[in-house]
Amino acid sequence: MLIPIQTTYGFFWLNRWKYRLARCQRHTSRTPEGIPIKLRSFALIRDFEADGRIEEFIRVVVDNNTNSPFISPIKKEFASDEPTIRSFSRRAYQQIDRLWGNKENKNKERWGDIFRLAFADHENPDRFREQFTKMISVQHNDEAARAYEEELRKKKAYLKANQVQIYQSLEKYLDQQNWKKADYETAFIMYQWMVIENYDDFDDLFRGVSLDVINEIGRLWMQYSKQQFGIKGQAKIYRDLGGTEDYNYEIWKRFGDRVGWLDELLWLDWELDKGLAYRTTETHNYHLPLLMYCRFRCVWWMRVGAREEGVWGCISSLAPRLQGP
Repeated sequence: MLIPIQTTYGFFWLNRWKYRLARCQRHTSRTPEGIPIKLRSFALIRDFEADGRIEEFIRVVVDNNTNSPFISPIKKEFASDEPTIRSFSRRAYQQIDRLWGNKENKNKERWGDIFRLAFADHENPDRFREQFTKMISVQHNDEAARAYEEELRKKKAYLKANQVQIYQSLEKYLDQQNWKKADYETAFIMYQWMVIENYDDFDDLFRGVSLDVINEIGRLWMQYSKQQFGIKGQAKIYRDLGGTEDYNYEIWKRFGDRVGWLDELLWLDWELDKGLAYRTTETHNYHLPLLMYCRFRCVWWMRVGAREEGVWGCISSLAPRLQGP
């Protein structure tokens, strides 16, 4: 059971320690009592854990305020001890992930804490991808999705500097014919391009993303699926059925049936039918990629096709841009 962050006792107790540690800003390594700050900070962590209130301590640590009088002396002491900092950060991440990393958490701020701490683990090259998978795993959780996007945007400089590697994992998964991981990776790539190119949202992305990006993703899917899957194939089916940027539910239903997203008037529920979603690849051409269009609310976005920001909106935006061989 989570203890509220600002209980009367907890708030006062925490601020008493803030006051005592604020007095040591002039001292690099010791508190006014002469105790090394590193030892005091670890003792403080233990006290919070023993009292069942570790989230209170974590809340202060993850506020990203490097000028905090409570945190800055500890950071100064740890500055030359990077392994200790990483260990502490990972421990804090494990704590809040255990407490808050689930579908029941509808608090955007707490999701932001989880993603922020995970992204701080610079030794983990898959940290952004792993947290994307976590965000997807809590389907229909708008707060988790918004928090992930906000924290990922803060890493734009890193993503931009490393964009040369952006397709490597996708090619690996496709070569292994691991369609599920390839589908996840395709959606993750689109998230990265949204951040790198500074699009406001996914609607903006699909209307304006460079065709070089779409063509490269499509090329990889076509090459490793032996022409069975790909974005251009999906767009061509939609156009051949008479699909335009004007919504027509009859055409949309026929399109869903052709690519295996609709079965006897029932739209594929990606959250409940993940297994079916990737078994269907054996019988339907151009069934994949899928997740890049619907991100975190797949079945809802298919059913409410009339909404511009749904799966239909993404397909209808791309289709006219992808005419040609």
